[in-house]
Amino acid sequence: MGIPNKPLLLFLLIITITFSSLLTLSTSHSSPSPSPSSTADDDEETTASPSSSTGEEQEEEEEETDATDSSPSQSPLSSLFGSPSPSPEPALRFSSKFHRRMQETAESPAAADRSSKLVAQLCAGTENPARCTAYFHYSKSDDAAQIIDAELGTLNTLLIEAKSAAVRAQHQGRASPDVAHGLDVCVENYDKANANLDRASVACAKCMGPNKATECTAKEVGEVKTMLSAVISNIGFCDEAFDGQGLPRPPTKEINEAVVELADWLLEFSKKLDE
Repeated sequence: MGIPNKPLLLFLLIITITFSSLLTLSTSHSSPSPSPSSTADDDEETTASPSSSTGEEQEEEEEETDATDSSPSQSPLSSLFGSPSPSPEPALRFSSKFHRRMQETAESPAAADRSSKLVAQLCAGTENPARCTAYFHYSKSDDAAQIIDAELGTLNTLLIEAKSAAVRAQHQGRASPDVAHGLDVCVENYDKANANLDRASVACAKCMGPNKATECTAKEVGEVKTMLSAVISNIGFCDEAFDGQGLPRPPTKEINEAVVELADWLLEFSKKLDE
């Protein structure tokens, strides 16, 4: 058998090498290795996924918390801002001596029968003698000035509660300009009402004790009457700032009514100071 032609073998070898090179290049282009940037993007997606899930869970928790906080029972001032189910603040119901005593009166109507003769006489001229007599059933005093002086302190407590509630409403930060103005009017008049109570207390003190015959003059009696009337007017200005403008009732409406009722009773009692 003869030896193949060398040029022919060389030619076949070159063809084989060339074909192998082309095949290698083709395979390389069809399966590219991942670039660094692609790997980084994948890493970012992998890293971002847990935090995104955590963020969604936090948002769901916050939504649940907001839903709980916004329930009517936990929004004591909601009636001021249009909640569908307004609920008065529990602290405004019977936190003061006045409210507690009125609650006791409602639970025990017979309390009126235990009042003193003086209380029965003083309450006779009020708009609701039975309610007045029941409220003052605790008093056994035969001195109108002493009864008035004690209840001036109750009025002071009521006004402090009212101002505190109005200030809390101001700090809610959700009031319309008209409501905010109404709250400003109320706070201002609560301060004025307390100043008027101070003057009434000073005058009333002169109508008590051993020197009342000389110190309890018509001037002092007039001062007590004038200051109690002024307190009623102060509360009226607060209510008018809301009612007169067609606004929702103020958060202090219940206390305002209590102040007016008690001040009106004391005003009636003051008629006995100069007798």
